[in-house]
Amino acid sequence: MFNSANGTTEIQQFPADPEIVSQNNPSRRISKNVLHTSTRQNSEYWALATDSVGGRVFFADYKSELLGVYYVNQNRSETHYGGMAHGVESMTFDWQNQNLYWSDSGMKAIMVSEVTNFTRYTIIQQSSNSVPYGIALHATKRLLFYALYKRQGARLVVTDLAGKNPRVLQRYPDVADITGLTVDYEDDRLYWCDFTGYGSMISSSNLDGTNTSVQYFTGGSIFWGIATYQNFIYVTDTQTRYSPVRAHYLWWVPKSKARHSTHNVGRYRFASKPRGIGIYSKFVEYSNTGLNTTLGSCGSSTPQCDHICLPRINATRECACSLGFTRINDVNCVQKPLIGTDALLMVDYGQGKIFQLPINQSGSYNFSIVDLGTQPNAYAMDIDMGTDTLYWFDRKNSTIFKTSLRSTSNSQAIVTNVAVRTMAVDQLSGKVYFAESDTEFIKVYDPYKDLTFTVMRVPIERENVSQINSMAFDAKNGYVYWTDTNGGRTNGELWRMRADGSEKRAVLTRLNWPYGVFISYERNSLFFTEARMGEILEYSLDSMNQSSPQHVNVFAVNSNLARSRPFFISMVVLGDMVYFYDLAKHYVEQFNLTMGVTPTTQFGPTIFFKGREMMLYNRDYYNRYIGPLSNPCGRNTSNACSEFCFNINNQTVCNCQDGSSLLGSVCVDNVGRTDNPPRTVEPCPVDTEIQLPLCESTVPFSWNQISWVDDYTPDSRLRKVQPAGSSPVDLGLGYHIFRFTATDDSSNVGVCQYAVTVTAPSCNVDAFDNSTASLTLRRTSVTCSSNYGYFNVTCRTPGQNVTFASSSSPQLTVACLFGVWNPPNFQDMQCSAPPPTTTTLPPPQPIPATTAPRTTAPTTTPSPTTTTPPTTTTPPTTTPTTTTSTTTTTTTTTNTQTTDGTSATNTKQPVNSANKSSQALTGGAKAGIAIAVIFLFIALVIGILLVLRNQGNRSILPRMFWKQRSPDAIYLEDNPNHNSYSVLH
Repeated sequence: MFNSANGTTEIQQFPADPEIVSQNNPSRRISKNVLHTSTRQNSEYWALATDSVGGRVFFADYKSELLGVYYVNQNRSETHYGGMAHGVESMTFDWQNQNLYWSDSGMKAIMVSEVTNFTRYTIIQQSSNSVPYGIALHATKRLLFYALYKRQGARLVVTDLAGKNPRVLQRYPDVADITGLTVDYEDDRLYWCDFTGYGSMISSSNLDGTNTSVQYFTGGSIFWGIATYQNFIYVTDTQTRYSPVRAHYLWWVPKSKARHSTHNVGRYRFASKPRGIGIYSKFVEYSNTGLNTTLGSCGSSTPQCDHICLPRINATRECACSLGFTRINDVNCVQKPLIGTDALLMVDYGQGKIFQLPINQSGSYNFSIVDLGTQPNAYAMDIDMGTDTLYWFDRKNSTIFKTSLRSTSNSQAIVTNVAVRTMAVDQLSGKVYFAESDTEFIKVYDPYKDLTFTVMRVPIERENVSQINSMAFDAKNGYVYWTDTNGGRTNGELWRMRADGSEKRAVLTRLNWPYGVFISYERNSLFFTEARMGEILEYSLDSMNQSSPQHVNVFAVNSNLARSRPFFISMVVLGDMVYFYDLAKHYVEQFNLTMGVTPTTQFGPTIFFKGREMMLYNRDYYNRYIGPLSNPCGRNTSNACSEFCFNINNQTVCNCQDGSSLLGSVCVDNVGRTDNPPRTVEPCPVDTEIQLPLCESTVPFSWNQISWVDDYTPDSRLRKVQPAGSSPVDLGLGYHIFRFTATDDSSNVGVCQYAVTVTAPSCNVDAFDNSTASLTLRRTSVTCSSNYGYFNVTCRTPGQNVTFASSSSPQLTVACLFGVWNPPNFQDMQCSAPPPTTTTLPPPQPIPATTAPRTTAPTTTPSPTTTTPPTTTTPPTTTPTTTTSTTTTTTTTTNTQTTDGTSATNTKQPVNSANKSSQALTGGAKAGIAIAVIFLFIALVIGILLVLRNQGNRSILPRMFWKQRSPDAIYLEDNPNHNSYSVLH
């Protein structure tokens, strides 16, 4: 269950039998039991499989891209295969052989793993043009079922549990898009849910595909997971409903019901979105089955398989080797040896492995995996072709290792406690440059002297947006190049600096998403990728010395927009061939520079989950272009520098490791000298207090940048940190800290910190609420006008006036003027009875004569004039109204008298003829109109509810794209009252 409102994902459980649910919940509210909740921030469970005997629930978290297992009896969980599960659609478990199978829509493959250690996995079926979704198996009959989706080409396939002997059971148009599959051990039938484009159906057949029937169909639904228990079929529905709040359904359907009947069809309603579903009961699969020990089983076979045992039907079981291993006999698996030195090296951080892809290969794709030791988690790497030494970063251990490709299992830790995003080796000196992902520093490691030196610190104005993606070292000219996306589109840059960090500058700006970068000595060119544009750009290395370099070529691979979401993350150029990796794919691609980018072709197998850095490993290339170059520093410890020696224009330049300073030609340890932290040039500001204006939620505050000075580190190298954002800043009520720091080369930190307290406005309504006046008076909320705030005061006793000083009225306004309430003395406000009021009637008025024809006119009632005190109201007399047959208005004359009997005013007002007819309505007519209006209102409300209900069941015509990189945009209330069930009769 995924709740997009709060971002939580859970595994929930409740009784499988709907009758038990109904008996235990007569109020039709589901008492859900949360079995497991994800603790990861970015998480959504997509598929699950159950093992009731082993007490386990397996799940796939597609947002966190991992597989997990929850141990029910121990109430604990563990995760595996991080980075490999984004494409997992469905899962099924072989309880006899302890193997977990899943379909991967990204790899277009059916995969299997042992679940004892979760270290061995392999691909047993893979398609080039169809996407697998639903998957299920029959453990005792050794049958594996899976659904393949292709537009107007969907298929339902069965194989044995080794993926051998595939046979199509159903095909389009009999099936359209099977999203869920399950095997019912009780009646030996296969059930599936099929999305048709305008609704979903539940179908079933015998295990051989015969005797197919449709169990249920409904429009506007997107059925996903499916499970069976006794006489019921359960399916999850990912379509959002409005009934009347947003919700999702989990349906149950009797196996024996008619196709379009709703008799005894029911549904559970949830605020969260259900996806995978399974039955946790040992009586579902394990009853009366026992272990199948006939030919092809794993239990009776000896010797045991080295990695994964896959049972067959009437054939010897198959021992499968984990990806990257090869079988040398019937049962044993060994690591594939490296294939020569003419190859590409690719790190796949999804699998945590480094692959070798031979460049000159024909026929079937061949590859091997570099032996890095036990359970590596490789993320970044580069190779020193001069010594065949591989340097790689292990993300799990936060350590850089080196491994010799001339031997195996000899990884050695060289730099610890680091977070590395990319690496580049100086092929001439053997030094290793790496960019830290947490600081965006670039550091260099000398493997011969075992020293580390920070050669580049990100400027303060870029430290919050800088992101170094890839690096390349130009050994011929002595420059380090790197790409920096720098916050996104049009902000990307290509930078370079000398080997010692000098002459740093951005050589290309206003790029979009620059990523992979490569130096080609064959073409004397620098290449880099525009990742999201699907482009590869080529620049002459000589042009990099110019102020505005111009590209030589732009290879627009995605010019026809055939790739919906390209992300060219790395590339290599060798000869006329360009090899590049698109993160949206799962294989390396290639094209010929002399023939253009159309077409690109696949290079190597489809085996990468999260490919990242790709490097060239070619000894002939090294011997031709790098080996002859001169190097005054050499590849050893004996040179003119005591610590770091850099080759700058064939001259030695010395520098010192972090924590030391260069004095002449000698490095001096900073520990032995007095080195104070940086200090401010001007005194640090003191704490201050400002008042929040009335009717304002914030008050502006301006802060100034702090200037620093240090004993040894110049200002340009000080690492400065200041408050985020720009000055002035709007502050709300409360306590705010402004902190400035500066860090020198010796990691000494200077701090300037002060606080700003924002207090409540001086015009505080608490002054009234805490006064004695509040016992007899009450106030309204404060109303804010353009330049002041106010509230109104009335008496708590109805009919009384508010008396203050000499004024008395039903309501008194209190305003905040110049920071003070006016009137200020609330305790002087009192309540008193209003003055008495008397009313007198005027004498009768004479009716003036008229020569107009006699007509019958309604009596008009003018507004009385009232003066206080005392007030005498004189009712008007009835006056004749003159009308003609063409007149639509009448004139009403109002005679008002003052208290002394003199005439005040005569006012004539037009009266619409429609008012006359309404005044003439009887009481019965008015009641009838009111009743009609009420009925119309009720009909309107019912119509609106029907429209909303129909929106929740509208037909879906286009193909749904199930997985998105952005979070689900549906927000559902996390309210237990929204978890309910209903039965459709």
